[in-house]
Amino acid sequence: RRSLHRPPDLMYQEDFASRTIQTILDELGIEYSTGWAKNTHQDVYPGAGGYGVVGHIGTGRADQPCIILRADMDALPIREATEGIATFKSEAPGRMHACGHDGHVTMLLGAAALLKKVESQISAGTIRLVFQPAE
Repeated sequence: RRSLHRPPDLMYQEDFASRTIQTILDELGIEYSTGWAKNTHQDVYPGAGGYGVVGHIGTGRADQPCIILRADMDALPIREATEGIATFKSEAPGRMHACGHDGHVTMLLGAAALLKKVESQISAGTIRLVFQPAE
């Protein structure tokens, strides 16, 4: 969580968070797709977007149940003034994970690790891990 907290990415600019998620999913051996949540209103919100990641655990069969677990991953344009966290305080002036989205990503990655360990026991159905940018 702390490594995600230090370099907070604003919506449609979640490059670091997306790359971190992909690296961890690769390490866990979890298949995923990328390129989700492209910004169609760049005249209003800066950034191209497309940093969403969707992981897949289970059978992947369309005729079986599917459960979605979601975590938002963007930061907010707020100056971090929290005291006593110098080791992981935001390194980006005017941006921080004020709503805990870094924690949400970390919790979903933890769930992904546990679910991957029992994937062989998932006989019917798929669990989708949605890492949502630009929430």
